[in-house]
Amino acid sequence: MNEERIQAYLTLIQQLLTCPNGEEPQILNQSLDLVDEGFVQVCEQVAQQLQEAGEENQAGFLRNLAQQVGEYLNASGGEGRETQGNTTQQEYLVFLKEALRLTSESDVNPSIVYPFLASQQAKLNLSLIEVIRAFATRSTIIDLFNFANLVQQFPLGQRDVNLEISITIYSIALNFFDQNNNSTEWATIQNSLATAYSNRIRGERADNLEMAISAYQAALEVRTRTAFPEDWAMTQNNLAVAYYSRIRGERADNLEKAISAYQAALEVRTRTAFPEKWATTQNNLGTAYRNRIRGERADNLEKAISAYQAALEVYTRTAFPEDWAMTQNNLAAAYYSRIRGERADNLEKAIAAYQAALEVYTRTAFPEKWATTQNNLAVAYSDRIRGERADNLENAIAAYQAALEVYTRTAFPEKWAMTQNNLGNAYSDRIRGERADNLEMAIAAFQAALEVRTRTAFPQNHAETLFNLGLAYREVSQNQNAYDTFAAAIDTVEEIRSGITLGGEADRQKLAEEWQKLYVEMIEVCLELENYAAALEYAERSKARNLVELLAATRLKPEGISPQIWERYNNLYQQWWNLQQQGDSSASPPDNSSPNNDTRSIGVSSPIPSTVATANPQNLTHLRKKIDDFIATEITPQDPKFCFGQQVQLIAYREIQALVDEHTAIVEWYFTYKGIHAFIVTDQGQQPIVVSTDSNALAALEQLKEEYLNDYLKDDNHWRQQLSSYLQQLAEILQLNHLISQIPPNCQQLVLVPYRALHLFPLHALPLNKGGEEIAYLSDKFPQGIRYAPSSQILQLSLSEDSTPPGQGETSLSSFSPLYQGGAGGGSLFAIQNPTEDLAYTDIEVEAIQTAFNSPTILKGEDASKTAFNQKSTQLNETIFAHFSCHGYFNFANPRISGLILANAKLSETTATEKDIPRIRSRRGDFNADECLTLPEIFNLRLRQCRLVALSACETGITDISTSSDEYISILAGFFFAGARNVLGTLWAVNDVSTAIFMIHFYEILLGETQIPVALALKQTQEWMRSRTVADLLEWINNCKLISEERRQPICNDLDGWYNLTAIAFQSPYYWAGFCAVGQ
Repeated sequence: MNEERIQAYLTLIQQLLTCPNGEEPQILNQSLDLVDEGFVQVCEQVAQQLQEAGEENQAGFLRNLAQQVGEYLNASGGEGRETQGNTTQQEYLVFLKEALRLTSESDVNPSIVYPFLASQQAKLNLSLIEVIRAFATRSTIIDLFNFANLVQQFPLGQRDVNLEISITIYSIALNFFDQNNNSTEWATIQNSLATAYSNRIRGERADNLEMAISAYQAALEVRTRTAFPEDWAMTQNNLAVAYYSRIRGERADNLEKAISAYQAALEVRTRTAFPEKWATTQNNLGTAYRNRIRGERADNLEKAISAYQAALEVYTRTAFPEDWAMTQNNLAAAYYSRIRGERADNLEKAIAAYQAALEVYTRTAFPEKWATTQNNLAVAYSDRIRGERADNLENAIAAYQAALEVYTRTAFPEKWAMTQNNLGNAYSDRIRGERADNLEMAIAAFQAALEVRTRTAFPQNHAETLFNLGLAYREVSQNQNAYDTFAAAIDTVEEIRSGITLGGEADRQKLAEEWQKLYVEMIEVCLELENYAAALEYAERSKARNLVELLAATRLKPEGISPQIWERYNNLYQQWWNLQQQGDSSASPPDNSSPNNDTRSIGVSSPIPSTVATANPQNLTHLRKKIDDFIATEITPQDPKFCFGQQVQLIAYREIQALVDEHTAIVEWYFTYKGIHAFIVTDQGQQPIVVSTDSNALAALEQLKEEYLNDYLKDDNHWRQQLSSYLQQLAEILQLNHLISQIPPNCQQLVLVPYRALHLFPLHALPLNKGGEEIAYLSDKFPQGIRYAPSSQILQLSLSEDSTPPGQGETSLSSFSPLYQGGAGGGSLFAIQNPTEDLAYTDIEVEAIQTAFNSPTILKGEDASKTAFNQKSTQLNETIFAHFSCHGYFNFANPRISGLILANAKLSETTATEKDIPRIRSRRGDFNADECLTLPEIFNLRLRQCRLVALSACETGITDISTSSDEYISILAGFFFAGARNVLGTLWAVNDVSTAIFMIHFYEILLGETQIPVALALKQTQEWMRSRTVADLLEWINNCKLISEERRQPICNDLDGWYNLTAIAFQSPYYWAGFCAVGQ
């Protein structure tokens, strides 16, 4: 061998060692001139070098490859694969004729035809296709079709080429049989063509599945249930398999179509008439239900279990041992995930079913399935509740190690890595043995898994294993290693972006909570390393990731793009999402329930198992880049904000500092399992000041939250009585006096960024001292008031869209001439007024406020409908002030359907029973969601000119605190993100009378000659409200220029009837503390 050829061998070997799994055959086919005895020798030499260097896995891979190539060369006489150029057209023709003769004379018997094909594998290549095209006639087409069915199932040769040969023949056959004259044959061909496309390797997987679905649907035009019930059922089953695997379209829709088709097939495939096929379809249906997105997860799993159990009535171990084992494995996976019943019982049933499957899935007979089931069994043992925990973990470790006997890195790199990750988790939890030794073995297993689970190839699995590795590093007190590992994991998670938002809500929340743990661990490491700036940056990044998921879930539509561009984006995104789902694996039991589809040759039928292909990582990367490029060129130029729903936008500590001046401080909270952490940001220093509690404070806050919400939802009278007590308890939990002592004394204003349960409470109204006649509240300490922000980054985004320089507060209002001059001012107001016509004081409120504006747009009463609101969207988009005086609702069960109630939304007793109406259920009754302004619609508003949205409605400031991943789920945050510079909302159901008085005086201050910022106007209004006697209020009402003469007396009458003149009517925090301002 000359040096140049040796170098060529080495280059080819390097390609094979570094290529993604599964691409080795393609690389070898492209370098056939190098596949010879010399290549085998160099492989052996390199393998020896790798072994000496300690690279056992790569050495084993090369030795295995050399052995296979050597056997192949021996079979072909040592000359390598017979190239297409060495075989003449005549030789191909002779081969084809002989293959067709054997196919015909054997009545399409694989045992006769396959030995011949095995001896002539070299001729099963793409050149054969041209010969087939020339040879195909009406007299040969039936034999060609049957030959195509055999080639499609031929286990040897190149699978991708075999499928191309079959697809070519089926396509040619359709030229000889048409739907009108040869309908039966035409439908059979369509079914076979569809099956080939379902399994096709070449071309885009998404395109192939669309072709399969189209062909199955074509076959069903002939194969009706009436005319051909058995064929109809077979094709329905096959169509269901294709929909189950489909990439395009919504995953939820595709699964529904699959379930529907399986159920249709079962109308014919009864247990009595077709027991084996009935069992096949029951198994397939079980798998579809197990993965179903729509409906209740618990219900779907029960249906899956029932279907698997039904299949086992026919799939007995004696009659169908392999199918029995497969279904036992599937049943075990369903029991493992089961929600109903006792968790301990379900795990016992899962373990029993896995053990049953292993009676058939032995290592000798079914090595790969044996290894898969061992892995699944190990996962179940890891979670087992019954028995000794130490014993269960030993059983899990033994099963993982058994799986690794077959799951080698060379043969099954992905499954090897998955099992290494699972084994690492088991060692991390292990009770027996030395703790240090167990953690070292865990670290080694995680590091091994990462050799395959790379960020490029398997990003989600890569992040998962990095997280596990970081936890192990923390256990051995290697905090810097833990920091570096968690940082890499977070980078990967943020690259994954909004990929978890399109699944079911339960799955979305589960994954979001899992990733939230990663940020919590990272922040704890930062705090232990005393890197407080990084801790706050990662707290912000966790919120930014949550925002990405929220915006993707609400399908925020970009501004200024055409419907065609939006449709193209959605199609690309859906393809990427579905492809990602196919490639996803985790520590939970893998899905080994490949649906079975059927094919039929003319005169011969047999069921064919079909596996669901995993996503090619390169395809995922390519498609993600395609989406990013599309956004950059087609969307971002029109709507820069759209990127916040696509990828995590980072904010550095110095950027957070830039949001404040010398008189302003930000207090941002975050919770970890060790306690409550408050980050105080000023314009001084390189790091924030951190005030932390212990974990007892976190437990106390959780208990307070439960009591507070339980009272609020079930006994609001008691809640009002206890409100001051609740606020006092919260101040103590947060160590408020100590926290305030850490804020520089020259601070005039606070920006509060709450977290989780803190979103429920009026933090500005927390008391600073106990007892005494006068209670000092937090807002009293800061002369310029307190405002809120969902996150520092969203505050930065709001400022970046406005010309107001950071740190100057709401000075943008002062660019207008005084708006309140006895009604002679100017300005722009859009208002919703009492759409449900059951809030008398909202009429007084809006009538008073609108007098400060020259040309307000008011939608009043029944005119404030959803239709009218949409028709006035231009006025809303251009308004400076928007005021919503109506009912609001926060849906604690499903916060994403919270919103504002408009006219005609209330459902009557008749309409409330109609099933097709999307409904919102609240304490005020049932409402038609389509007639309300819901949270996703609010996020999609564009309020670029709006300086203030005032939400004089109940519960508009409440945020979803049910999970740590949904902090932005609030009406108030929705309007802020939509572009309003400030949003005034409420934290509870407010009193109608006091709210009207509060709002009128708020506008009186805000629009007065001094034109102060919103936060300061709110502070002054709250101080006024809590300190005025009835006599003071009566005097104000009679002198207020905003209130008309005819409206003054009813208000005065109500106040006279409630209190004596010296009483402070609205002293309780209930009347004033619920109002909070988010914004600049």
